[in-house]
Amino acid sequence: MRRLLGLQAVLSIGFCGPVHDVRSWTFDLDPGGVDPVLKIPRLQDAYFARFSNYSKGITVPAIVDVPTGQVITNDFAQMTLDLSIQWRQYHREGAPELYPEPLRAEIDEVLSASTQRSITVFVDAVSPGRRRPTTGRMTGYSPHLTGFPKG
Repeated sequence: MRRLLGLQAVLSIGFCGPVHDVRSWTFDLDPGGVDPVLKIPRLQDAYFARFSNYSKGITVPAIVDVPTGQVITNDFAQMTLDLSIQWRQYHREGAPELYPEPLRAEIDEVLSASTQRSITVFVDAVSPGRRRPTTGRMTGYSPHLTGFPKG
């Protein structure tokens, strides 16, 4: 989505390693096992920078504010909408409109929470030995992001 919309200039991307230990996703594939932009060895460090007592799962993808090192959001569904709508001013010329106003109700219905849960269950089923599939970590900042999900 980042490349499709042309957001590379405003959102860098880092990748966690292919393994997730008991604490967090790690950046073990980067030199010295440290993310070169955030300067952290584990994604949990960005979660703890935002919430020092964060006790839920450390999930990817996550958008991290580079200056503060804090996770802004890990809500994939909302992240997709935010990048499609709120980041429009940064889209490349000719970028597709991924969430067109006339189709939003239909799109929302298809991407309902039950559909998302079904997809997660399927991914977990086809990814034996992993808690979640390996996914990229995006870094960037926009005042338009909806923020960390509640609950």
